[in-house]
Amino acid sequence: MGPELAPSSDTALAMFRATLARAPDAPLIYYFDRSLTAAACDAMSDGLAVGLQQRGVEAGDRVAVYLQNIPQVVIAVLAIWKCGAVVVPCNPMLRDRELGKILRSSGCLALICQEDLFTDVGRAALPSTAVRHTITTSPLEFLDSGKALPTMLAGVRRNRSPDTSDMLEIIARHKGERPRAVDLTGDDVAFMVHTSGTTGDAKGAMNTHRNVVFATSVYQAWIGLTDKDVILGLAPLFHVTGLIGHVTLAMLTGSPLVLFYRFDANEACRLAALHRATFTVSAITAYIALLNSDVLGKYDLKSLTKLYTGGAPTPASVLEDWHGRTGVRIQPMYGLTEATSPTHMTPHGAIPPIDPHTGAMSVGVPVCNTHVRVITDAGHEAAPREIGEFVIAGPQIVPGYWQKPEETAKSLTPDGLKTGDVGFMDEHGWFYLVDRSKDMIVASGFKVWPREVEEVLYQHPAVREAAVVGIPDPYRGETIKAVISLKPGQTVTPEEIRAFARERMAAYKYPRVVEIMDDLPKTTSGKIMRRLLQPTAHATALPSQAEIVDVSYPQLRVALEARAVLEAGAVWLRLSRGTLSLTTTAMLYERLRAMLAQLRDGRTFVDRAAFLAANEAYHVAVIDLAENEHLSMGFRRLRLRDLFAAALKNTDVVAENGVYFHEYLTDSLAANDAKTALKAILSWGKHASTGVRRALDLHGDVATQRDELR
Repeated sequence: MGPELAPSSDTALAMFRATLARAPDAPLIYYFDRSLTAAACDAMSDGLAVGLQQRGVEAGDRVAVYLQNIPQVVIAVLAIWKCGAVVVPCNPMLRDRELGKILRSSGCLALICQEDLFTDVGRAALPSTAVRHTITTSPLEFLDSGKALPTMLAGVRRNRSPDTSDMLEIIARHKGERPRAVDLTGDDVAFMVHTSGTTGDAKGAMNTHRNVVFATSVYQAWIGLTDKDVILGLAPLFHVTGLIGHVTLAMLTGSPLVLFYRFDANEACRLAALHRATFTVSAITAYIALLNSDVLGKYDLKSLTKLYTGGAPTPASVLEDWHGRTGVRIQPMYGLTEATSPTHMTPHGAIPPIDPHTGAMSVGVPVCNTHVRVITDAGHEAAPREIGEFVIAGPQIVPGYWQKPEETAKSLTPDGLKTGDVGFMDEHGWFYLVDRSKDMIVASGFKVWPREVEEVLYQHPAVREAAVVGIPDPYRGETIKAVISLKPGQTVTPEEIRAFARERMAAYKYPRVVEIMDDLPKTTSGKIMRRLLQPTAHATALPSQAEIVDVSYPQLRVALEARAVLEAGAVWLRLSRGTLSLTTTAMLYERLRAMLAQLRDGRTFVDRAAFLAANEAYHVAVIDLAENEHLSMGFRRLRLRDLFAAALKNTDVVAENGVYFHEYLTDSLAANDAKTALKAILSWGKHASTGVRRALDLHGDVATQRDELR
């Protein structure tokens, strides 16, 4: 049981107003180089709240917020609460089908959305939902007009849709007005953060105002945060960690929140130094990206001394590396959406122990007012170091899931929240997470349920059976693998399945690896046995015979050039920005070497099938890296398999392209260094761009995308 804590406010809105009364003119948000005061955020949220009320939003209604990490998130949250309504945060990576499912399940009446997201996704998600009003805004708002646009926003253009309302116009129209007062209590729902249940169906966890105030107060009390601290916004604000550990924490403590649209290693370090950030909490992948960037030592980050991480297993080597580089310790923590973020935290400044038997690093000890039991399969309370399921009770636990009484009864018992996560407690009260519920996959810190992916795969006309499992991945923690069987008479390639899924779900959900089998293993009752599909080690699916096209080496070479100029350039871009670990880059480097080993003098194959298999493994690895949530949308839209097919169709491209794949590969690998090699590949890519553009011209489906290369 953690120490006692008694928050001073009943609602998150009252919590903010207390901070507003203390320091109205203090900065509440830093957006890149510009600041917004608490009073300014309060006044703008008043105007937006009036506009929402005029559009019919009342107490208890749900309003979706579909935005990146921009100031409008904070303004929208306050405005929705002033209406007595519920904030439904939506991941900006969601596609229209996924967004529509959340809008329908939560019964949202309004959508607050970025202009570009509405054009690309939002409009298509609205049919069959209860949404009647859409309010759009732009990440270009609130920037310092005296400075150049941040690099990540350089390509953003205003794109107002005529069937939407503009947020800042609403605020200006109602300047100085106050919304109608509502009777808000601690039992009212503040956030409805969607998670996935044991069946994979979307569930809205009802995080009440009392939950939010308590969880936010835990951060403040546990770490000792005050208005002298500055919060670096590394976590996404649609996630419970970003909502509590960034947004509401700033509201409670008066600590300014530094926002910069989306994660970028250089901007994170630059702004942390500029604003003298002291605290952040994020998935471990953000720290890995910072460690492997060339900007960590470029800026003065001595102020950044209060660091926490959660959402995925924490490698001890990363924490040791960070401590060695900065002298500061990253503190592990553990929490869930249903627990409104933290249930366990490492005491600030403490060194979390590592269990010598499992190698697991402790996730900390129970936070204030929180009772945690470890329950074995037999149903009894576990002894020290005996493994069982975490069952957690405390003021931060949600009362239930929105309109899901059966799921609520299953997970939220009188004894506490049954987390589905398995671990143990040692003799000194430290907790360790050693496994998770058997089917759930955690990719880049995001929870993915197999059935959700399988439902999309079953929409493909060729798929008869589908099963999804997680396989180990050195960067993402786990990667999604799909195993399918086909209907009689149907043919399809793994890449076609990947492309089909990629278009219908968020980047972290679609399967990177696809295997096609004649029949999937089943029990006698006909249930697919996922555990027999789970590999004991990471293995990349090799191409089927149907994918190995019978072409000459020169034809294959130009196809590889077309692919590599895009892939290697994008990977090097990520490496230079610090969002790609050197360990993962070295893995990619070895896969290039595997291709080279199957070429003889740049003219003949040692083993043609082995070369194509090695090339496919390289391709899968690069796509897995390039299409994560931090890479530009432009590259994600490129259809590399189409480039491959286009180059194979025309021998004129081969004749006109004088660059030899074997030569550039040999030269770049001769450096014997992953970073240098990729830089050399990028340099070669500039020389080969003419040939690549010719390949683009040969294929109608991708011709319109050639500008992405310029």
